[in-house]
Amino acid sequence: MSFNDKILERYNASVDDEFECETLYRSMAISYAWAINLTFVACAILAWALPGLYSMWVVLPMAFLIFAMAIGDRWRRQRTPSPRPTPYSKIEYALIVTVSLLVISGVYKNTLGIVDPDMSRGFLVGGVISTVCSIFIMNNTLTKQRQKDRERLDAQLDEEI
Repeated sequence: MSFNDKILERYNASVDDEFECETLYRSMAISYAWAINLTFVACAILAWALPGLYSMWVVLPMAFLIFAMAIGDRWRRQRTPSPRPTPYSKIEYALIVTVSLLVISGVYKNTLGIVDPDMSRGFLVGGVISTVCSIFIMNNTLTKQRQKDRERLDAQLDEEI
């Protein structure tokens, strides 16, 4: 049994019936969304609060979050296709872009004068372009990933039959 399966077993043992189990997992989905958003807000705060090159450490919380998400996604993709992209409202997109720009501008401000100005400007331009492109590319990538997962799982099912 994998470590991830042991985690699930522990959570499943903490509830008495299917309704409690479903409610637990729904609350985890809500917590997951809040954890992502609050981590990005914390990164924006750190980008402005940490002095100089220390401001570049804001990537660490994001890296840990992405790593944890990748572990869960890998486990899930062995069992079911990736979910459809989560639709965001215009306000949510605006908040994502705003927080991303706060992170980028905070690191830019704190590294300007410490590192080569071209490096700071390159980071600024690259960060803005990456933020905007990732929003548009993500939906397309997730849709294609869902289709690939479905085809792979169907092929595995056909092999077992």
